[in-house]
Amino acid sequence: MKFLRFLYEETNNEYIGIAGPYDAFSVHYQWKTQRYLAIDQGTIAPMIENYKTQLFSNLFMNAPEIKQGLVELGF
Repeated sequence: MKFLRFLYEETNNEYIGIAGPYDAFSVHYQWKTQRYLAIDQGTIAPMIENYKTQLFSNLFMNAPEIKQGLVELGF
């Protein structure tokens, strides 16, 4: 979250396009691509939700298959 805040607040949106952060950029060398990859952008919303509420982590850890696997592995 700190990195996204840095991009939006400290770089004058230089590395942010109409669809969000560019696919690749370097603040150090001051270059950026003018493209986006859907695979990169598609995971942002679930990651933010999981960071805020742990929803996906809790769903995963409560799955019977996962619980059984952890028990069998000694966790």
